[in-house]
Amino acid sequence: MSTKYGLGWYADFYTFTGAAGDWISISLSAVCTSRMVLYDPNGLEAQYESVRMPEGSGYYTLPMTGWYTLRGDHILCRSHGKLYFDHIKL
Repeated sequence: MSTKYGLGWYADFYTFTGAAGDWISISLSAVCTSRMVLYDPNGLEAQYESVRMPEGSGYYTLPMTGWYTLRGDHILCRSHGKLYFDHIKL
């Protein structure tokens, strides 16, 4: 995990490997405004949500094999929220 800071915000970055067809579920418990962005192995935005990925319930299916990056933005926060990550490898 790495963290970047700006005026009134900070972002945590997590990287993980996944295979095409793997399922993930990610949720962020924060005490402030938050958002999550998942970048695919090509660095393109694959999914965007505010509190849970995918929104509601269930799992998001990874479209390709490689290294993924998850960015968790915390806006106007005084402390980090908790990140819950579930990765089902097929």
